[in-house]
Amino acid sequence: MDLKTVIGGILGSVAEARSLSDRVSRELAVLYEKDPLMRAFPVPRVEIDNIDFDLKFVLQSEPDTMLQVEPSRAHDLVKLTASRVRSAVTTAIPERKLSTQLAFPRTRDYELIGMIVEETTLNLILGPTALAVNTPPDDSVQVQTFDVLECASRIAKALEERNLATIKSDGVAERIAGLLAPIQKQHEEEVASLREALPSPGLRMNALFAYKDLVELPPSVLSTIKLTVNVRNYEWTQVGEQDGEPVRKLVPQ
Repeated sequence: MDLKTVIGGILGSVAEARSLSDRVSRELAVLYEKDPLMRAFPVPRVEIDNIDFDLKFVLQSEPDTMLQVEPSRAHDLVKLTASRVRSAVTTAIPERKLSTQLAFPRTRDYELIGMIVEETTLNLILGPTALAVNTPPDDSVQVQTFDVLECASRIAKALEERNLATIKSDGVAERIAGLLAPIQKQHEEEVASLREALPSPGLRMNALFAYKDLVELPPSVLSTIKLTVNVRNYEWTQVGEQDGEPVRKLVPQ
């Protein structure tokens, strides 16, 4: 069990116990007020100054675990992005948006072109994306997982190597990158969303507290925390006015 959970639970229980005691005192006060004889008696109310605890425990070591996004979520995101790139490129060809930079044969195998575009994109961004989604967010560090210009350049070269297109212009990478820019932006936003979902690692100190876990252990291995809890009383007090309304705050008695 996490050490901070146990200590926080103890402190919370003390506060709840005091609240429960006050509610009982309130009910008694109403009862005394209604009874003509008991009205003359003081209403009993429990006052707590300090509570001392000696908490015995044994720290429990656990193997470090890396907080990770499920691998399937990162892979699914990469596949989705690669599919969007495939659609953007194969749609741009018949619309002649790449005709100045690339020459395509009269008979085009759009299925093969799409497969090569998708595979090239996936191979480029899978590693960086998997690393980024498992890196806790840090405002001072900008993480880029989709180098859109590099992706465009690799797509053009892959199509030429497979004799599916001929590069006509040195600006082919920039042209394809322009088509893919919205996809790249969407991909980075979705990566950031997965990073935000990472739980905070924090500092965990797990310990054993139960009698059954400690009874057979030698005293030399037990640790002790001595807690002294001071219960302070607060009351609502008017401290001023704002817009004609009283401003009240809790102040120590």
